[in-house]
Amino acid sequence: MINYRTLTAEEIVILESRGCSSEQWNSVFVAHEFDPKWCRNVEFSGTVKIGRLGKEQFSISGMPKRSSITDAVLHNCTLGHDCYIRNVTSGIANYEIGDSVFIENVRLIAVDCETTFANGVKVPVMNEQGGREIPMFTGLTAQIAYLLAFYRHRPLLIASLLTFIEKQVDSVRSTTGKIGSNTRIINCEQITNAHIGSHAQLVGVRRLNNATLNCSEHASIELGVGVIADSVIINGNSRIVDGAIVDTCFIGEGCDLAKHFSAEKSLFFANFIGHHGEAFGIFAGPHTATHHKSTLLISAYMSFLNAGSGSNQSNHMYKLGPLHQGVIDRGSKTSSDSYVLWPAHIGAFTLIMGRHMNHPDIRELPYSYLIENNGESLLIPGVNFKSVGTIRDADKWPTRDKRVTTSDTITYDLLTPYTIGQMKKGYDVLKKLLEGARHNERQLHYNGTVIPVSAAEKGMEYYRLGIIKYVGNILAQRLFDGEYRSIEHVREILRKQGNIGSGNWRDMAGMTAPEEFVEALLPAIESGEIDSIAAIHEQFESINSKYREYSWQWCATQIEEYLSVKIDSITVADLEKLLLQWITATKLLDGYFLEDAEKEFASRTRISFGIDGDQDVRDRDFDAVRGTVESNSFISKIHTHHASKTGIYDLVISKLRSLPAEGVL
Repeated sequence: MINYRTLTAEEIVILESRGCSSEQWNSVFVAHEFDPKWCRNVEFSGTVKIGRLGKEQFSISGMPKRSSITDAVLHNCTLGHDCYIRNVTSGIANYEIGDSVFIENVRLIAVDCETTFANGVKVPVMNEQGGREIPMFTGLTAQIAYLLAFYRHRPLLIASLLTFIEKQVDSVRSTTGKIGSNTRIINCEQITNAHIGSHAQLVGVRRLNNATLNCSEHASIELGVGVIADSVIINGNSRIVDGAIVDTCFIGEGCDLAKHFSAEKSLFFANFIGHHGEAFGIFAGPHTATHHKSTLLISAYMSFLNAGSGSNQSNHMYKLGPLHQGVIDRGSKTSSDSYVLWPAHIGAFTLIMGRHMNHPDIRELPYSYLIENNGESLLIPGVNFKSVGTIRDADKWPTRDKRVTTSDTITYDLLTPYTIGQMKKGYDVLKKLLEGARHNERQLHYNGTVIPVSAAEKGMEYYRLGIIKYVGNILAQRLFDGEYRSIEHVREILRKQGNIGSGNWRDMAGMTAPEEFVEALLPAIESGEIDSIAAIHEQFESINSKYREYSWQWCATQIEEYLSVKIDSITVADLEKLLLQWITATKLLDGYFLEDAEKEFASRTRISFGIDGDQDVRDRDFDAVRGTVESNSFISKIHTHHASKTGIYDLVISKLRSLPAEGVL
């Protein structure tokens, strides 16, 4: 806290001798240790407060700078200690500026009206005509946005959420902006109605208007050359550079918008990457990525999506306008030049190739290939489950997490009760389709797609392997970690503790949660029992902290259904049967992954290597650049995984077989 004082008559004389002016010098206040020699050509108006100056603490491009104020206009401003302000031609108006802030070569920094700094601005995601508008605010998370977007059928819930948000919006309403300590603003044109946290880096920004930058020492924000950002809230460890244009967007933690990316009326949550392309009206859950020019993401909800070059969608059919929306469940990919005509719903971890105009609804057939074939949408169910690329994607996401506060709740597991639950539904869908197929029928028709009978049969097998793999993973690890001396002890370890998690699960913008939890949370919000955004976030954190426990509840239920026996009466023989199926499925899947990975080292992939030599030179060039099967780190990881699971299996089976017969002490 700085104790400001009025200027002395001597200080006023010195200031005026250095080209400074004020209509009312008695409205200029300074810190006790203020030295007027560090001000030159400064115009003061309104009430201005200035901290200590003259400390050498900045180094810009290797050149030392002392805190000072030169060639600037200050109107109704409060400055902390040791700020450097130089060449602000149109001035700084109505701002509180923290300690050690560096501002140089800026045309204007001002708050010109009462503002909420973009808090409360509504973002019409997914539907340009409205209906899913989400008001931005500091503290918005992917899960809160999910409730606001997709539970419009519960008006009491939406009304309660909007009331909570309005309180937070009103709490930041002000006619004064803030620039946090240790922020640098250099060579920028216009910054208006912006709240900027500490340790921000703004260099060459063309326009920042109606904005909140939520940054701190450990979670800075970088805005770079040519950026135009209007009505935005940006969170820590995010980077918007290279002429990106952003209008009416919420940008979560750890996001990267660069290389002329343009975005409008969209929400981007944790670790979004947007380079070159365009986004309009999207709800981008965690780890969505688009890296390429001519790629458009429009009017859709997605998470963990990787969009290939030239990917495109349409949200209208030239009738009532851009009404239609799409959903792409977690982990999916679009290949180069893919196209989907909304409405459509794509299942989790699906690869989309080609053009699709028949509105496929394949939410219950995850891990599939959706391929254009002679104008039809050909669906190959489950085949993506054995792709090594799917495993690699899941492996890399946690390593790319740049969050500090982890406000968005994210489930990183590739296999979860949600994704495996979708596999169960897919298995039942394919079984029903095959049972209803006519004799010698070669193709099945399903929700805008065509499925070859042979692909449906294989898809059932892939889903069966996935279900066994996941349930077996959780069971084997539980038995591996547990201490037990009898089958009764085993049953105690495996026994369910309640029913939460036993039924369906939902994927809520990157967080997987039991349906029972969601259905209990909503009425608590509607009734006022949960009465704030912070309290809702606590509930999400609570359920996430119990994710492993509730996952076991789901697996235990599957085991009981599969064996037609309750955990309380399960036997060693039952467990051995399940574990044998699990390790068999694990070995088969690891074999698929290795086979798929080794394709990257086949002769066809060596084309264009060894450009000036024979086949031997080609192979040596390939090995030098790409490495070998034996040295590839990811292939080694598959072998390690295989050895680890085999070791767990052997030890668990040994422990189970050493137990005394039931009833024997």
